[in-house]
Amino acid sequence: MPEGLRFDSSAGSDLKPWKEVVSGALRTDHPATGGAGHVLLGRIAVSTAAVKGMVCGGLGAWLMWTSTLPGDGLVALMVGLFGLLWLTGAVGYFLAVFLIALRWYQGRLIGGLVDAALTAVVAWILVSIGSYPGAVVIGYSNGRPEAVPGLVWFTLASLWVAGSVPILTLFVLFVTSWVRQLGHPSRVS
Repeated sequence: MPEGLRFDSSAGSDLKPWKEVVSGALRTDHPATGGAGHVLLGRIAVSTAAVKGMVCGGLGAWLMWTSTLPGDGLVALMVGLFGLLWLTGAVGYFLAVFLIALRWYQGRLIGGLVDAALTAVVAWILVSIGSYPGAVVIGYSNGRPEAVPGLVWFTLASLWVAGSVPILTLFVLFVTSWVRQLGHPSRVS
């Protein structure tokens, strides 16, 4: 065997095992928050943002597929554009997931802001749909349209916003521990 191709077992001894790399990527503790006490809360924050991204991606993919079905060309174009907007939202949520999972606090803050902005847009869309009775017709009974009730849309919007609570909680915990470390609770700069 040539000299350069020989396997040297001591060369990679300083590399971390795979479990440490994966668990370290999901840790959201910060020295200012007192250690690893908020790891579970950070994992929940990452998971909720990931679930929101998957829901947006699934809805966007379904709308894109729906736009390929036979029908009116203008309607298909609009449905395709709405699908593209939902897919863009999914990309934004996955960017937020990546940033929230970082150990760098500023990255987590930016990820939380991205998640909050996208959550506000999606909640606004859901509330807008719910404020128009009969906006989404699911069928017809005796010639009368059966629509999704507005309460369903408002409930979906409130559940969507509730998914951002862990990120907000992490931010509040960090700020309170940072203020405690300053030693002057009244002086925040």
